[in-house]
Amino acid sequence: MGGNAFSERLPTAVFPRMPPAFYNSLKARIVPRLEALYHLVAAPPEAPGKLDYGDLDIVVCQPKNIKEGVPLSECVTFAEIEQALGSAYSLPLPGDRTSNFAVPIQKEEIQHFTLGQKAVEEGKLDLAHLFIQIDLHFSEDVESWRSRILFQSYGELGMILGMLARTIGLTWTVAGLKVWCVAGVSVFAYSPDHQLFHYDTYIPDPPYIRLTNSQLETFEFFGLDREAHERGFTTVQEVFDWVATSRFFNPHRLLPAMKSLKFKGERKMHNEFLDYLGSLIASEGSKKRLDVHAIQDEALALFGKRKEFDDAVREKYLFREAKKVFSGSLIKEWTGLSYWGDVKTVTDAMRVRVLDGIDDKDRDWREEMIKLSDEERKALALALREELIPPKPIEDVATAAA
Repeated sequence: MGGNAFSERLPTAVFPRMPPAFYNSLKARIVPRLEALYHLVAAPPEAPGKLDYGDLDIVVCQPKNIKEGVPLSECVTFAEIEQALGSAYSLPLPGDRTSNFAVPIQKEEIQHFTLGQKAVEEGKLDLAHLFIQIDLHFSEDVESWRSRILFQSYGELGMILGMLARTIGLTWTVAGLKVWCVAGVSVFAYSPDHQLFHYDTYIPDPPYIRLTNSQLETFEFFGLDREAHERGFTTVQEVFDWVATSRFFNPHRLLPAMKSLKFKGERKMHNEFLDYLGSLIASEGSKKRLDVHAIQDEALALFGKRKEFDDAVREKYLFREAKKVFSGSLIKEWTGLSYWGDVKTVTDAMRVRVLDGIDDKDRDWREEMIKLSDEERKALALALREELIPPKPIEDVATAAA
């Protein structure tokens, strides 16, 4: 069944899966209606040989009626979209996001579905509760429109490409290609037997550098033939063989990555790809080795992101390491100060003092603080306390202690 987006809004509704003939006729009917509202309208090609469909995905861009002072995504109202689609219910989301629409199935259309006309006539199914789901994504610009169509084409191909990128420490999504910055290495690594694992130095919410927003540039970097993709595929075998032409394709790495994915329900194309990878591994004489760090260096150089990457890694490293060895709580413990205002005075002074004698104006105080031993940091804190914090009157000390 489709209609997952409406499971809470319409708990009693039925969204039967659409057979190919009905799906294609629906698409042929809906796309021209939306073309009256948008200059660019497309439904990403589905997986070859698919037997039925849970919903219809459409990507739109460039409203024909531009309204001054109104965001592009709102120039076409949801009421206009609902009228064009003939939907009875919707879950609208403004901006560059996907909205869901529930379109009633007409009585004359029941014959196309496996649930059957007879079941409706006998009262076993209520026609008022039968819908199809249409998902409409608005893209802010032509590049993001093309990118989404490319990445959402041919069923689970986008997910496969994303996992292929993961095997070399990159992230490939509909938004483009990026690299995570974790102490100079990627988030993901592989053991000698190619099993996926996390680095011990993994940082929660690590910074990342976007290498490119362009799917076409990403295709080229991965060594994938864009023209073959645009010509289309008639079988999933052709899709898999096309993925295997990537210069980074390694079934030994990709298989554990694909197996790590978790789904609700069965994913036919995903399972077929697991079988495909397994057959390649069984037939290969030797394992293809990939130097992940060399690949990342190549990507950073190609897209001109090396300095941005190094700066991000350095910042994350300094933030993390300085926080371990230098904090207000530690200074309070070392100095015995009771007033947080005094603690802040010593803290601020330490940041300045560690740079004494260093001519480099761009030098970060955290670098020097990390170099010191615990005893040196404690000694500096105590010295600055003596220098900057006057002794408190006896009554003030008693009040603070109380």
